[in-house]
Amino acid sequence: MADACLEDESYRGTTLIFILVVMVWQFYVVYKGVVIMWYLKKAKAFSMNASGITLMGSMLAPFFGTGVSASYALVLNRSDSEEYAIFDVLRPICFSIMSLLLIWATSTLSFMWLDILAKSNLSSDSKKYIPRIKRAHNFSVILTGIITVGGITQGRSDLAGAYQVLLCIYYTAAYKFGGSKLAKQLMPSDMSQSGSENAKQNAEKIKRVSNSHAITNSIFIIGMGLYVSSAAKYEGGMMAFLGPCVFLSGIGGMCYVCIDYVKFGSRKKLKAVGFKSKLSQIMDSMTSSGSDATENDAASSEANGA
Repeated sequence: MADACLEDESYRGTTLIFILVVMVWQFYVVYKGVVIMWYLKKAKAFSMNASGITLMGSMLAPFFGTGVSASYALVLNRSDSEEYAIFDVLRPICFSIMSLLLIWATSTLSFMWLDILAKSNLSSDSKKYIPRIKRAHNFSVILTGIITVGGITQGRSDLAGAYQVLLCIYYTAAYKFGGSKLAKQLMPSDMSQSGSENAKQNAEKIKRVSNSHAITNSIFIIGMGLYVSSAAKYEGGMMAFLGPCVFLSGIGGMCYVCIDYVKFGSRKKLKAVGFKSKLSQIMDSMTSSGSDATENDAASSEANGA
């Protein structure tokens, strides 16, 4: 496959830059996850519950995704052997682990929403389906591992990719429609009641997450579609590399959204141990600079008046 992809090298440099940009994005998502985990451990608030599993899976999936990106970068840079030994070993191993962790994190994030739904005023008849949904999502993780490992070891990564596209279409619809419905249900009708502001923030965040997941999942689906179509036809050309660039970017986006939601849910505990987002740090720096400038101007005016 790798040899066929390099029949026309006119695009090699451009595609290599795309792959390296994707790797930087993946490393950033991993870094964000590590920082959040470190602060949660500092606050003694990290455990392998639904939130912790989501954070762990969302951090490790792009980490192994960098291995997939690196395997393509080595091929494009002509740094692999003539038999593409590294590509043929590194890519399937990292791809399989990455896929399993991605579905693990994505499905576990839905558990947090299901738990919120279980505590709401949902009817008892509807609540009885929540454990069944959780079991179905756990089964999807196991099935992903079997199909991905089996497909790649048998040289049919296109089948593994096609399965993941179908699964992501389901999660796209589930997050988009389910998240929007949950957000609407959680939105308080009377803001004067106690806890209304917190409920409003949760509802707005869930709606943003549902929309963001739909977008990043769509990016993944488009990229995987490009990859599967080029792999199925065994055609060389830019599409064989463009597809992985796109779907790896989408995976990074999905993991970023999951990590950001965990950060939101733990915002009070993180704040208690001194965590500040980059935006907050920038705003504080600007405010501090403005205050210093004002104080300097005042001091200068007093000196001139004296």
